[in-house]
Amino acid sequence: MDCIDVKCSVCGSSNTRPYARGWDFEYGTTLDEFTMVQCVACSHIYLNPRPAVNELNRIYPPNYYSYDMEKSVNAFALRVKHWLEARKITKMLSLCSADAPQCLDIGCGDGRLLDRLAEQGVPPENLYGVELSPKVVDELDRKGYHGYEGRVEELSLPANHFDLILTCQVIEHVSDPAEMFQAVNRILAPGGIFIVETPNTDCLDARIFRKRYWGGYHFPRHWNLFNRKSIARLGKDSGLETVTVETFVCAVFWIYPFHHWLREHHAPRKIYRLFWPSVNVPLLAFFTLVDIVLAPLGLAGNLRGVFKRPEV
Repeated sequence: MDCIDVKCSVCGSSNTRPYARGWDFEYGTTLDEFTMVQCVACSHIYLNPRPAVNELNRIYPPNYYSYDMEKSVNAFALRVKHWLEARKITKMLSLCSADAPQCLDIGCGDGRLLDRLAEQGVPPENLYGVELSPKVVDELDRKGYHGYEGRVEELSLPANHFDLILTCQVIEHVSDPAEMFQAVNRILAPGGIFIVETPNTDCLDARIFRKRYWGGYHFPRHWNLFNRKSIARLGKDSGLETVTVETFVCAVFWIYPFHHWLREHHAPRKIYRLFWPSVNVPLLAFFTLVDIVLAPLGLAGNLRGVFKRPEV
């Protein structure tokens, strides 16, 4: 696979130490091994070397889960996910002062969060989605939303416009998270809210399965990984105020290590597929309860950072 060497996207240092190694345990798009490194200067964790841009179509195959959630997730788990997303959207909207907020979802996947926003009364003409897939963008436009193809850092979106910007399980995929934060600061309205959700490298399961099998590595698609300190630093460096940074449930990161270990050790496919999170509802339920207990301690699998653009 064609790969490139990169520096730390948080502080710019190139002084690193090895942190973890693995291959594409989930989709098998390549058997190449990849290395997560830790920046010696600021402790940020990132993939280096990482796939070149010309490899993106390879590492994000057509059956990638976020492009077709309705087919890739168990029907019961999907209903629960929709319910949880609706609750999350209600909370996010409560942070906005605008009556009819202009909302942008960066890396919107199949547009499910935009659908939840519409269900809660946000007019379709106020909903915007950014995705790399032209097929997804066409579907957003069909629903009456505004679809944009490309990277938010490169798009000509209106400045000082959006009251609420979301990026959920996306920033870990981007090449330069600091550049994304700066782009968001430009397009956020004064007083606007930016909400980032991403894996938490300080969670308990990351500590247990750190060397190879933790689900949050998602080799080779996760290029930057964060903890509460590093995500807050990105906000501060971009000129945004940090409102809160908290951890919340991510049961799948507990389940993936079993899948990865079994697959790497040549277990039959019907065995390791039993540990595919979207189809194993009992394990999802169990590890959801585990992370509910861990969340108040800062040890759950996901981070949620809430940032605000200053009024002045």
